[in-house]
Amino acid sequence: MDVDGPPASAPPAAPFFSADALAAAKATALRTIADDDLPFENDLLRDPYSVRAWVRYLEHKLGAVTLGRAPRSHLALLYERAVRTLPGSYKLWKAYLDWSRTGLRSVADPHARDAEATRLHGCYARALLTLHKMPRLWTDYLGVLTKELPHRVGLIREAFDAALRALPTTQHPRVWDLYLPWAEGVGGPLAAHVHKRHLKLEPKQHYAYIKLLLDLGDYNGAATQLMRAISTSTDSGGKSSYDLFDKLCTVAVQHPDALTAVSVDDILRAGIRRFPQHAAPFWTALARYWLAAGRIERARNVFEEALRAVVTLRDFTQLFDAYLEVEEQVVAAHLETLGAAKKAAKRAKKAGDAAALAAATTARDAAQVDVDLRLTRLDRLMAARPVLVNDVLLRQNPHNVLEWIKRASLVPAHEVEQTYQRALATVHPKQATGGMDELWTAYAGYHETQRGDRDAARAVFEHAVKRTTEYKTVGELVNVWTAYADFELRAGNVAAARDLLGRACSIPAAGAATIDFRDTRVPAHRRLCKSLALWSYCVDLEECFGTRDTVVAAYDAMLALKIATPQVVVNYALYLEAHDYYEDAFKVYERGIDAFKWPVALDLWTVYLAKFMRRYALDVDVSAVLSGEELGEPAPQSGVHLERLRDLFEQAVADCPAQHARALYVPYAAVELQHGQVRRAMRVLDRACRAAPRDARRHLYAHAVHVATTHFGLVAARDVYERALPQLPDKAAAATCLEFAALELRLGEVDRARAVFAHGAALADPRGMPKYWTAWHAFEVQYGNEDTFKEMLRVKRSVQAQFNTEVNYIAAQLASAKQRHKDAAERAEKAKKDEEEKRLAFVPSGAGDGDGEEEDEGVTEVAQKQVPAAVFGKVAERAKAEAAKSAKQEEEEGAMARLAKKRKI
Repeated sequence: MDVDGPPASAPPAAPFFSADALAAAKATALRTIADDDLPFENDLLRDPYSVRAWVRYLEHKLGAVTLGRAPRSHLALLYERAVRTLPGSYKLWKAYLDWSRTGLRSVADPHARDAEATRLHGCYARALLTLHKMPRLWTDYLGVLTKELPHRVGLIREAFDAALRALPTTQHPRVWDLYLPWAEGVGGPLAAHVHKRHLKLEPKQHYAYIKLLLDLGDYNGAATQLMRAISTSTDSGGKSSYDLFDKLCTVAVQHPDALTAVSVDDILRAGIRRFPQHAAPFWTALARYWLAAGRIERARNVFEEALRAVVTLRDFTQLFDAYLEVEEQVVAAHLETLGAAKKAAKRAKKAGDAAALAAATTARDAAQVDVDLRLTRLDRLMAARPVLVNDVLLRQNPHNVLEWIKRASLVPAHEVEQTYQRALATVHPKQATGGMDELWTAYAGYHETQRGDRDAARAVFEHAVKRTTEYKTVGELVNVWTAYADFELRAGNVAAARDLLGRACSIPAAGAATIDFRDTRVPAHRRLCKSLALWSYCVDLEECFGTRDTVVAAYDAMLALKIATPQVVVNYALYLEAHDYYEDAFKVYERGIDAFKWPVALDLWTVYLAKFMRRYALDVDVSAVLSGEELGEPAPQSGVHLERLRDLFEQAVADCPAQHARALYVPYAAVELQHGQVRRAMRVLDRACRAAPRDARRHLYAHAVHVATTHFGLVAARDVYERALPQLPDKAAAATCLEFAALELRLGEVDRARAVFAHGAALADPRGMPKYWTAWHAFEVQYGNEDTFKEMLRVKRSVQAQFNTEVNYIAAQLASAKQRHKDAAERAEKAKKDEEEKRLAFVPSGAGDGDGEEEDEGVTEVAQKQVPAAVFGKVAERAKAEAAKSAKQEEEEGAMARLAKKRKI
């Protein structure tokens, strides 16, 4: 902003020069005025305090100087007149100073350049007397001083200080951006002092000051500043607290004697406390600090303390390697001392000096003892590594059961029991990594195997099974009980093992009905009575050492508690069968079937029926029986057993789901065929056909046809076919019509066969089932006449037209047309590529004649284009919806109903 001078009536500003100098200046100014300057001079006479008039005059004079009509001194004199008249105008001073700086850059002579720079310095000094609040003038002034007068350090520093005093605090960063680089370039105490002053404005800028102090060798000051930076936890240099601590440790270790204001030991231990996850560098630095001070025992104590304090394997590895390296260096140094002592003893012995020999021998023996001591210490350190690693892992997680067990195998024998007791006192069951059962079992195994004290091992197991609240899961408690029982079995106390399992499987007084095994809120010891693993172990033990009554009681308890699986039911029945209690085994199967739902019950029924048939010689080969193979005379059996088997089959199929009906009805029919009555077998197969899903009925009807044909003749199969056709899907019904027609032909019933063909024609799409129409065509050729053949063709056209008008067929045709179009496009592309390859590979001899008389003649294929989907509009969507609806209705209706519906259409 321009600061215009006082108004015309106001007194002029105080002069910068004496009266004589002003008079001389006026005379010189009058000589510099040219004729074309007179209009501007007149404007100034009218209003000497107008900045605009002075600017126009200066621009005019600048143009004259540029064109060479006036010297530069005239323009300089005019600038001086302007700034003397208006000393508070920022615009005039800025233009004057910028013009002067431009002229300074064009001066090549060093002496002249130095003189011009001094003059420019004076101009800036005069300008800043009134414009000391303008930061741009200060930055330009400081730039000129640092660039043109770098040797005048005192002047430059005073200028920087004056700028900081004159400008407000918000403008100080612009000055410091110039001040700090200049101070660093000067270096020495000046730079340190400037940076220290800058910290008052920017307390976070520690790191640049620290680097400067380190470069200057002021390690004590650098350490002090590092501690301050760490305490503030911020730094503009992008350094984290860990980096600053690491730098501080480096300074403390490399220059310990230079630090007087801080303690190296305190610094490094503070870093250890602050960064426990990265403590290894600090511990190593502390040990090396004491090594540099010549206090090796203190360094060794630091290493020992560090190895027992770190919490990560990474830190432990670094510390252990550093410790090992130090010990090896110590051993190497003592070996050198021992070698020197031996050489001294040899020299004394050779010289015959008894006193020197005695002293050398004493020194050699002492060095040998010292070397042996160091080697022993090194061996002990290497041997202690696994235990130290285990310490680190346990410090990471004191509830790690596996590490406690491993520790028991690492410590000396007299500390094993104490280790187990510490583990049991330390590990919290809810936070344990691993199961408490492993810890208790290992503790008892230690007494059993290593100490041979079975009573102590038994006491441990008793203590383990009584502390029921220490187990997170039922499985842990089960493992303890089973390990306890295994221990008693190894000791030969079978009765004690059985009693133990009886205690474990005992049902609480409140009853087991209220206990939910999967409810984790219920304590593990209360859910123990419903543990399948525990009961299975108990049953195995009873089967090996108990009686039939105890085994049966155990299995019955499992069934009563509802924890038995189908395999447990089968095992129970097999046990009874092995002891010839077949009826009891059959009752077990029935109890298991009542306990489980379908489809699990199907497996039990299958096993139960097979066992029953084998027991009473009623077993059959289902595939052989239904295929009509000769099986010989069945073994004699009681009619009661057959009736019981029938009753079992009836119970099995009573509530059997449709998808499992075939697995039960087919063996039922096979039993009736071999051991019962054929008519019963036919009724069973008929029931199976009605109970099975529609897509599985055709095979059952095929079995029924085979049985009827084998035992009652071909005519009996007609009823089966007639019952089958309404119950089968379209394709299956059409295939069955072919078989039915073949049967009628075998009976010589041509008309009935033709009627069957006509009946199934409505179900067979000529494009989807060409085999059906081929068979009818062959039939009419062989047995028909012209009328019947025409009727067959008419029916075929009618059926084909009917399928063409159905929406599902339209959708299928659209998909087929798309695929054909895609295939045609691929073939055309392939043919084009082949043609191009042929043209590149061979050029005919007559090419290029240009007569054009011979041309290839061939059939031009008309390219097919796919009909766009937009042509169909909503018709295609409606067709898809009607197709889905009709398909669902066809699945619900029988073949006869669908045929009648189509005939009405």
